Amino acid sequence: MPVMGKLLADIRKGREDRALYLAGILPYLFALGCARAWVTLAVAAPALALPAPFDLHDVFDYAMALASVAVAIWGRRLVPLNATGAVRAVAAGAMAAASLALIAAGEAAFPGGAAAVLAVVGAALGGIGFGLFLVLWAEVLSCISLIRIFLYTTASQLAAVVFVFFCGGLDGLRVACAMVALPVAAVLCLRAAFQALPAADRPSPVMPRLTYPWKIFVLLALYSFAYGLRQHQLAAGAGMHSSASTALIMAVLFASAYFFSARFNVGALYRSPLVLIVCGFLLVPVEGFLGTAASSYLIS
Repeated sequence: MPVMGKLLADIRKGREDRALYLAGILPYLFALGCARAWVTLAVAAPALALPAPFDLHDVFDYAMALASVAVAIWGRRLVPLNATGAVRAVAAGAMAAASLALIAAGEAAFPGGAAAVLAVVGAALGGIGFGLFLVLWAEVLSCISLIRIFLYTTASQLAAVVFVFFCGGLDGLRVACAMVALPVAAVLCLRAAFQALPAADRPSPVMPRLTYPWKIFVLLALYSFAYGLRQHQLAAGAGMHSSASTALIMAVLFASAYFFSARFNVGALYRSPLVLIVCGFLLVPVEGFLGTAASSYLIS
């Protein structure tokens, strides 16, 4: 009982501060939410039947990685990325063009071989566009406080699950319209988020010297590798895309940070996926008895 009373006291305390945390969240919510929903509908859990001899998600990931590396290499010439509309236009154009290519491939508007090529091109364009979008998104996020970054990101990913839920059951024409509209809406909302920033908080055109957080990079690489080992054996509802497991963990993380921001610990947070992954893999040998849901949700 004393523990419960302390938790309730923490929740009641600082209501005004919590309200300020969410001020201006809407453009961030729809920017990443629409973009992630688009990725799910386009390649992660395709809403259209796409003809391809291999997983288009791999093509998407490779293209996204190449776009991100290119921005990192030429970053000093490009920053601030959001200062002009050029990079945003390229990102929106690439994702919209990817949608059109995937729609054409899925609707069998071309012969089999040509449709497969079109699907691969669409996945590659989508990866480039989404990679640029993520860099633009990261630049805008870097201008706000850490707690707001966490709240906005978790809420956006939760919103993406909702968008996918409502878009995934639409007929072919409406899904096609959603696939074209979502990336455009995402970039427009991102522009609104950037323009709402005070001038003093916007990114500087001069890139300062920095050191890379290699520990986080290594941790993410290990996580991606471990996830890839089980990606095609996950239970229904699990996955890194906008799935039920994403909604569950994002809701828990958002509520934890929102109500207990005074105890917010980034160090413990970024180490927690490793523990969950290890627990998930330890359950793999007993999937015949427990089923695949527990291990799949822990790994994803």
